[in-house]
Amino acid sequence: MKKSALKCMVLSALVTGVTVSAFSVPTLAASDIRVGSNIAQYATVRQSVESKLQSDTLEAVNDGLCSPARAHVSGGENPYAWTNYKAVQNGEKSATLGFNFDQFYYVDEVVLYQFVDSYSADLPDRVEFRGNAAVPQLHSKDVLPFYVDITGRLQSSEYISETCVKCTYELIYDGSAPLLFSLDITEYAAEGQKQKDKCIGLYEVEIIGDRAGYPLTYPYESGFISVNNYTATVASEDSEHGGSVALLNDGDAFTMWHTSWNGCDAKDRYVILDLGEVRSNVTGLNYIGRFGAGDGDNNGRVGAYRVEVSTDGVNWLVADEGEWEDTAGTKNSWFGGNLSARYVKLTGLSTYGSRGNANKFMSAAEIDIILNVKN
Repeated sequence: MKKSALKCMVLSALVTGVTVSAFSVPTLAASDIRVGSNIAQYATVRQSVESKLQSDTLEAVNDGLCSPARAHVSGGENPYAWTNYKAVQNGEKSATLGFNFDQFYYVDEVVLYQFVDSYSADLPDRVEFRGNAAVPQLHSKDVLPFYVDITGRLQSSEYISETCVKCTYELIYDGSAPLLFSLDITEYAAEGQKQKDKCIGLYEVEIIGDRAGYPLTYPYESGFISVNNYTATVASEDSEHGGSVALLNDGDAFTMWHTSWNGCDAKDRYVILDLGEVRSNVTGLNYIGRFGAGDGDNNGRVGAYRVEVSTDGVNWLVADEGEWEDTAGTKNSWFGGNLSARYVKLTGLSTYGSRGNANKFMSAAEIDIILNVKN
């Protein structure tokens, strides 16, 4: 199996009752992050609860100070924890906290310090994680976010004080661990009542990164750029069901080109990309497989592939062959050097599919051509 040279995928994870979202923060040098360190404190955090229903102190969840020993007795806003108390009384049983970074990180563990008390705060009924990864857009310094489901496996749960339960989750990915751009945590309040409807609360969230961070612009700075200003030609498309070939380079990874829903012959599982002129520095191709993990969502994803290049559209040179995994997100084909080409052709020698639909379709969310601007 050929490994992607640039592994950037989208992660989705939910934590019971709370959703966490992340936002940009000052750039960190890779040396600032250590293997196994808590990177939550480097993120900005927001919550899904609307402002008039927000409770207690959101900033407490990533201040690096888990404070269950500091009793809160004033009866007002708790400065040491965040809760969704007001939202629960308004009928909102779940909440999301989001942590966003301005670097990519590998993440393999999340530790939640749940706030509990004798009044309303209780352990969540369930927790879900949604990780957001991103494809660096090599022709700019932007990133294209996309998402993939992950599972949070509860490894341990223990009271560390009368009002705090430490819950450690291992993040399980479908395939290789992606580089994350942000992480959402959603918690769902348990049913039933104490004195009031049960709410959920957190003293602290720790997001454990297992490798140093990578700048969001590192592919751009490496000297490779990608372009999508080509004209695409295919033998089959399904515009009626949202599978037009024009969606191959619309910059939106959540749309896709798809061959006819009635199926197509093997000879028609290809796309030809016309750069408009011969370029002497064509060195690779980015293929973004369609997203989704449901039944049929892998239909048409390319498995075994061949990439050919041509200067005239008639005479073709095989630039690369290999096989990609049945996963959403970016796959790469590298040509081993600069080639002169105006046309780049990707053929799906085999394609994935559910319920007997293997080798019946071909699809792609986006395709970029990689150019080498270092030499």
